[in-house]
Amino acid sequence: MLKKCKEAIEDKKKDEESMAVRTTSGLRSLFEGKVPAGMSEHGNNVAVFDCLPHFHHHVTNVQCSEWCVEMRRKWRWLDGRYQSGVELERKVDEALETSEDIHNLADLKQELKQHDLSHRARVKAIAREIIRRTEDDTDSD
Repeated sequence: MLKKCKEAIEDKKKDEESMAVRTTSGLRSLFEGKVPAGMSEHGNNVAVFDCLPHFHHHVTNVQCSEWCVEMRRKWRWLDGRYQSGVELERKVDEALETSEDIHNLADLKQELKQHDLSHRARVKAIAREIIRRTEDDTDSD
């Protein structure tokens, strides 16, 4: 499952199941042992997602097979993407509240689009804010 999630992010897949894990909320669900919203909650998925964090935390300091090592490697990779996504979302939210610089917002919008995870809602929010501020500027002329 971790391999599938990693591939969805790396390849920027757009199917419903891939999009479920290509968000910070989807990865947070994975780390919490929950099936991400948008994925089927059939028994197999529930069992797999429930086991992932328990397994990861129990094998972290244990020398075991290459399979375990690879699992930890994928977990760390996913966690890195999650952490960078959370930080980018924090920057965007702060800029939407405080920044007067339309160019800064445009740069952040581009950064969101290039990020490994999907940030559709924030991209749309920035686009709306840029349009609103542009209209405000032309109204004051």
